[in-house]
Amino acid sequence: MRLPTHRACLLIAIMMPIMIAACHTAKKKRTTALPLTPHALLEKIEYTVRRPDWLYLNGQISINTPQHSFTAGFAAINRKDSVIVAVAKKFGFVIAKARITPDSVTILDPVNKTYSTYPLAQITHTIGLPPRFDLIQDIIWGNPILITRQQPTARLDSTGTYIYTTHDDRFLNILHYDATLDKVNDIFIRDKQLHHNLHTGLLDFRPVPPDNTRFSFLRQIDVNTSAAGHVSIKVKIKKVTWNAPRPIRFSIPENYTPAR
Repeated sequence: MRLPTHRACLLIAIMMPIMIAACHTAKKKRTTALPLTPHALLEKIEYTVRRPDWLYLNGQISINTPQHSFTAGFAAINRKDSVIVAVAKKFGFVIAKARITPDSVTILDPVNKTYSTYPLAQITHTIGLPPRFDLIQDIIWGNPILITRQQPTARLDSTGTYIYTTHDDRFLNILHYDATLDKVNDIFIRDKQLHHNLHTGLLDFRPVPPDNTRFSFLRQIDVNTSAAGHVSIKVKIKKVTWNAPRPIRFSIPENYTPAR
């Protein structure tokens, strides 16, 4: 069963409290950073990875496709290695709920009182990723995504940003590492076989209690795949709660019917 484009866009929007570029208020200064070997740069990139047991987010999201424009509030709970549950609201009304597990995705449509369930692989294909639950969670956490580690190169550009590139027969992976922030703030993945592109920008890093981990509050994701077409998503995150367990409530109401 092919995932309808509008539903794919909605899923991407509510499940990826995730991603748009905006300008920093201050210009980036030139640095005196020294070139690094690929191995040394990868060590720095891997050190930035954070995977809390629990993460709660809420904020506002906008998506744009050639056919649709859509803005809504969202909230999401992410439990490590287990489940992601998200809800989207418009004018105070719930317009969609979704649950992602390591093997499936279920979407509720309260407006039409229907539900849909898909294999995880069908959803990750829509956004240009391999069928791995950990990659979806890394997007939500704001972690660097590294699909392949083959043929690594590292270079330092004129702004002081380190660029780490890897590629194999199928994937091209490019990460931009800001040494001042000690964060990866730009991720590009190309599936050369399927001609899929996924580009993620992360900005507005702020410290989050209790350990003041820097977290991106402003994000963008641009997807270009055969399943979804071109989708551009903006997310402004307003609240982040780190490692505070929350009840996860998600069930299919008895009066809902399978979507056609």
